[in-house]
Amino acid sequence: MKSSTIVFALVTAFTAASAITSTASAQYREDRIERDNRDIRQDKRDIRQDQRELSRDRQERNRDARREERAIERGDLRAAEKWDRRRREEQREVNREKRDLRQDDRDLAQDRRRRDRDADRY
Repeated sequence: MKSSTIVFALVTAFTAASAITSTASAQYREDRIERDNRDIRQDKRDIRQDQRELSRDRQERNRDARREERAIERGDLRAAEKWDRRRREEQREVNREKRDLRQDDRDLAQDRRRRDRDADRY
């Protein structure tokens, strides 16, 4: 009788400990997924902001190209060269931002895949 009571008490204690552990780990997983979701939302905001910046840079590049064309039409080669240099610099900046934007898109996709894989795993 005493041994069966002791065994029952031990089994009950292990079961309770196991339940507490599994509940804590489930909460940890939910917290991690929420944190991942928050990071993904922030990354999406950053990408939208970068897209707006890219659009503004393209507009500035196009404005410089129009100024260059007008200077050529007027015969002002010095001004045309100045606008050409500015336009080329703007184009380099546009290309850098496009590269950064593509990298951000890849990082976001990777974060989503990692989050989905973690959610499926548990």
